Amino acid sequence: MGYKLYQVKGLLFLALCLCVIVWCVEYDKSQKHSEPARQLLSIPSDYLPFITIGHKSLIADILWMDLIFKLGDAIKKKNNKDFVLDYLWAISELSPSFQGLYEFSGTILPQVLHDPHSSISLLKRGLESVSKNNERYWFIPFYLGFVYYYYLNDNINAAKYFEIASRCDFSPRYMALLAASMKTSSVNIHDNIKFIDNMLEQIEDPYIVASLRKKREKLVDKLNLQWWNEYFYYLDMDYLLNSNVR
Repeated sequence: MGYKLYQVKGLLFLALCLCVIVWCVEYDKSQKHSEPARQLLSIPSDYLPFITIGHKSLIADILWMDLIFKLGDAIKKKNNKDFVLDYLWAISELSPSFQGLYEFSGTILPQVLHDPHSSISLLKRGLESVSKNNERYWFIPFYLGFVYYYYLNDNINAAKYFEIASRCDFSPRYMALLAASMKTSSVNIHDNIKFIDNMLEQIEDPYIVASLRKKREKLVDKLNLQWWNEYFYYLDMDYLLNSNVR
């Protein structure tokens, strides 16, 4: 009985592999979801782990590849990208410990969908699902802090997650410095520029660096505008005072 069950599982696995091969061959023939991916995404993500015949990781890999190809095509053709979240939540159900999913959610997702709250929800799932022994685990709380800081201007939550990242095994030494400097930074523009300069000296991630430089440019523009507003204010005051004297 056990041997027959083993044979059945083997045949099901081979059939699944065949579907993957057919999917890969047929993918370029359509700009839409491949048929297997479309059928999988039509199922509520909570139920996916129960219908994947013990091959959750394989199905997650299929969806991940389909997502990457389709997203690249959508970016190139400037098409709608709302499908991304359906993929990410489905993959997170099938393979909740997949580190790459959460790094994608912390860097590319908020830029593609301009939806930092969805990024935060996925990253918080990763915070609970990925093993803390993973050498890259510290990236998850770091990206959480970054999303709060960059997209939501929430220094309090940013400091909270930077501190969590600093306490993780394998996190770089500079994380403790970033957490400390974030705690002391305020809404003051000069403090925020100084904080970004500190981060730019330490961070190597190209997505984070590019985003921080954009934020720094905006802060500098805001600082310059503030300076000119103050300048013209005092200029007007001086004019009014001199007019009254005359």
